[in-house]
Amino acid sequence: MLTGDNSILKRAVDAKERTERAEIIESAKTDILGQIAENKGGKLKRSQLRHVLGTYFKDIPSEEYFLKEGALADLDLTTLDKYGKYTIKLSEIYGGDLFGIIDNTSSIPEPIDPTNIYVILYNDYTLCFNTTGNLKEGKKEEDVLKRYDNIANKSFTSADLNPWYADGNCTKIKYVEFLEPIAPITVQRWFLCCENLEKIINIEYLNTCNVINMNRMFMKCYKINEIDVSHFNTSAVTDMSQMFQGCSEVEKLDLDEFDTSKVTDINYMFQDCIKLKRIDVGCFNTSNVTLMMGVFEASKSYMQLEEIIGLNKWNTNNVTMMTAMFQNCPNLANVDLSSFNTSNVTDMTYMFLNCKNLETIDLSSFNTSNVIDMSYMFAGCTNLKKIEVISFDTSKVTTSKDMFKNCTKLVGGQGTKYNSRYINHSYAHIDGGEDNPGYFTSK
Repeated sequence: MLTGDNSILKRAVDAKERTERAEIIESAKTDILGQIAENKGGKLKRSQLRHVLGTYFKDIPSEEYFLKEGALADLDLTTLDKYGKYTIKLSEIYGGDLFGIIDNTSSIPEPIDPTNIYVILYNDYTLCFNTTGNLKEGKKEEDVLKRYDNIANKSFTSADLNPWYADGNCTKIKYVEFLEPIAPITVQRWFLCCENLEKIINIEYLNTCNVINMNRMFMKCYKINEIDVSHFNTSAVTDMSQMFQGCSEVEKLDLDEFDTSKVTDINYMFQDCIKLKRIDVGCFNTSNVTLMMGVFEASKSYMQLEEIIGLNKWNTNNVTMMTAMFQNCPNLANVDLSSFNTSNVTDMTYMFLNCKNLETIDLSSFNTSNVIDMSYMFAGCTNLKKIEVISFDTSKVTTSKDMFKNCTKLVGGQGTKYNSRYINHSYAHIDGGEDNPGYFTSK
């Protein structure tokens, strides 16, 4: 009888696994076909394929792997833990000629002379880049407001400012135009404080394959509403901090091609991009990132951001600072932090400050054993009802001022309600009821 029961149980388990496996395959296939349908020309970018596969599977190969025609059909994919432990071949998901529909072309032309980059500012406030120093077609010498030296090997820092910033002309620039392909070694601070910049022409001529630093590249470009970075090769970049900070009119960014595998700093990368409503950062490889302060923060007003896609794929093993990461994002209804390892983080101040639309925050992946400061961490989350944790170590916390200030709807797992007298980390633990009240719910 026991043997028969076991046999029935085994058949039931097998049937369940077949169903789950089939559902994963069908969902992934649907997502791939949907992405192809959205793309013009019926082609699928390698980054898009990796993004779709990353929704269901782990350890997705690099983009270069998908250039190998014979390797695709035999590629074994292992499902994420939340989908069970299944191995599925790529050919099971897409049985057709997948290699044939992958877009492996590059729109980035090779630079004519990567050793020379000349810059001319014209009196109509167009800043032009080329490799010769020759005038733009149709322009005369009397149209030139300022000529700048060859900047090909220049790295602009706070001590060595780019020349159009140093002379104050940056605030007058209305247009930037790349007249031919150029390949700089850095674009750090190139358009910093170009407050009146309205348009960048031929940005596809900017070949970034050698660029190491993109810090403050478009910082305080207040007027521009479109920045096409879809062709950027960022495989050598280590610093993207403040890259788009203050781009307050930009409504969307296509970051699908961004390779962030060498990046260590993304502090304030999208700070004050207040008109962004949706951003997809699922392709970001953050395994080397140590600094994530204010990435999606609004410092002066509020972000319109409603959705951040791909956070659940971020590797935060090396991150030490998460200060103000989502500060003043009142429209965010959900943040998926399920992949966040915070074991090295020391500062979580202002992390969710004024995230007024969040009702539940799942921090079950968090390790807070090294956090020192949690001040204002959840302050102003006026609709927050539940914070889920597995554990929440505050043994090293020295400062937690107003950690839960105005979280008036917050209730712990055993019914402990918000009390304005207890808004520091003293209640930052799993609710133990009347004997040990806390604001957290056990996951």
